[in-house]
Amino acid sequence: MIFDSKSLYLPTLLIGAASLLLSACETTSYNYDLEVDSVAAVGQRWGPTFEVKPLPGSPADTDVMFVGVADILRAEISAKGLIPIAYGGEPDLIVLVDYGMRPPKTELRSVQVPTSMGSQAVDPLTGLPIARGSSRGTLGAGGMGPTFTEEIRPFVVVEKYMIVSAVDGKLDRTKGSRRELANVEVVCNDEREELEPYLPVLAMACGRQIGTPTTEVEEVRIRADR
Repeated sequence: MIFDSKSLYLPTLLIGAASLLLSACETTSYNYDLEVDSVAAVGQRWGPTFEVKPLPGSPADTDVMFVGVADILRAEISAKGLIPIAYGGEPDLIVLVDYGMRPPKTELRSVQVPTSMGSQAVDPLTGLPIARGSSRGTLGAGGMGPTFTEEIRPFVVVEKYMIVSAVDGKLDRTKGSRRELANVEVVCNDEREELEPYLPVLAMACGRQIGTPTTEVEEVRIRADR
């Protein structure tokens, strides 16, 4: 799954919402590697009116950044033909938002290491030497160049997530709950222990994907300013 890179630069999205979320004066381009998982009910009526709200009790429920997140989601969902409800109205659809960071975890990744700089590969779990992968050469001037070896190394990553759920605006009084029509979760795993710079991209991806199911967890790369 690939989004149009031209439409993913934050300055062309919602300048006001992005400015609330990205307060730095200088920005740099950054690759966001996302995992997207989406489910949706088939043949269900959506809308036409909707409201974006934080999931009660979630981190989004008390976060000042939610205003900017809601603006981005509202714009993306409006692009699907739905209409934001006026404040105090009764929407046909309620979009509930949850986001946050999960505890750090260790992942094993394969990396290419120059042979001259490499060391004996060691299993990060047992501490025992492990067999190296096949080496390959990169030719430079005169046909000579560094040789690379594949090694498995541990990396500590932090998962930033956003979960957006679309539920029926009317409460099912027989069950005491609302019927869920769609749910999408987008996560980004990398080494950065910060959430705020990721919120615009997570919101954009959730807003565009909600209502469109994925067959499995899909990997998406978005390049955006931060």
